[in-house]
Amino acid sequence: MRNFWLVLLGLVTVLVTGVSQAEIRDSGSEYYDKPHRTPPPIQQPAVREPVMGSCGVDLPLNQSFEAQPLGVTCGQTQTQRNLRLPLEIPEDVADEWDVMSRSGLADAQVRMQKIREQSYEWAGALDLPVIESWTYKELVGGYDSRFGMEPFNTTCYVDREESHDCSYDEDIRECVPDPVDTTPAYGGGSKSGGGYSPPTGGGGGVFKGGESGSGERLNRKSWDDSRNDEIPQFLLEALNIVERKPASCTWKKTGTRRVEKICWKAITPRSYPCTKQRPKWGTWYETRTVSRRCRTQQITYKASFVKDPDWAPGYRDGNQPDVRSYLDILPNKWDLLPGEQEEILISGNRSEGRSLSPSVQIRNALPKREKSWNDYQVIIEPSSPKCEVGFNPSITIGIHTLGRNYQQAPNSLVLATKPLSYQP
Repeated sequence: MRNFWLVLLGLVTVLVTGVSQAEIRDSGSEYYDKPHRTPPPIQQPAVREPVMGSCGVDLPLNQSFEAQPLGVTCGQTQTQRNLRLPLEIPEDVADEWDVMSRSGLADAQVRMQKIREQSYEWAGALDLPVIESWTYKELVGGYDSRFGMEPFNTTCYVDREESHDCSYDEDIRECVPDPVDTTPAYGGGSKSGGGYSPPTGGGGGVFKGGESGSGERLNRKSWDDSRNDEIPQFLLEALNIVERKPASCTWKKTGTRRVEKICWKAITPRSYPCTKQRPKWGTWYETRTVSRRCRTQQITYKASFVKDPDWAPGYRDGNQPDVRSYLDILPNKWDLLPGEQEEILISGNRSEGRSLSPSVQIRNALPKREKSWNDYQVIIEPSSPKCEVGFNPSITIGIHTLGRNYQQAPNSLVLATKPLSYQP
């Protein structure tokens, strides 16, 4: 009985040792826990005396340590829109015109045109935002290696993975040839000069050679075997086959085979206590740049259409006499005719900066009109006034009319707006 148990134990040992054991391996680099450290509070340095800003107001105490004012800049202004329509003729001017027209004087026409000369000017103001900027130093802190390193205890980890059998069965497939089409195609060329004639006479077989009864006989079994296999060469010669379809095959499953494969899967990382180094806490100063709005100021302007001293009856333009010479219907040169409109857009400052950049844009106010009624040259003085605190800049806008841009009239009541010689 004792021998029986010894034999059974040996068999179990053999079976156990014969089974393959799973393999475990490291699959990555070491890493470790980095516990969160709460930064200690930072006490900003005290400011003993307030610092005056560029706008004339003390800077905030929490932004005043070693503060340096940088001056002021002026921001963008809104754009003011002015709509210009044809000027109405005052009643006193109309009465004087009527008297002059009936006077019969030689210079009546010239004096009538002088009476119609008018001025066109207006003034306005735009809010001008002013911004002051300054720098100051702020105490900040952090964990950084420039302040040294210190050891600390933590837990280290290494990722691991375990092997497992992922073998699988794979189909075995073979290409089985399809039946070959052996239908003969006959060509010309027998000894008698005609086509092929199957042999006649006893037995009716297939013979090698061109004449009946003179070739080698094939039995029926040989013929059947050769239909699904390669046709013998002597049959090709006997039947004079000149064409044959290529053989093909069909893939069919003929069995299976076992493919052995080992795969790996991630398992719980290996952990162990360890000691690492980490940076120490330290503080330093950083420079901050901040800004704030000052009291809003204003930029004032005075705009006018400047009278051309040469624009008088009899004036002719030397370069463009047909379209730039004097017209009675334009006594001031910048005039608009009935139905015409222009909008004048005035901006006190187009972009933020230490100096202002005012601008003027004149455009046609009628829908779908891209060309203005006149060509203008705008002169702004001063062209770039300085941005200063407590000083409201003022500019003068002079609009000089260069000539008329003739285009389709806005309504049927408008008088002719171009000389008869004008050709568009």
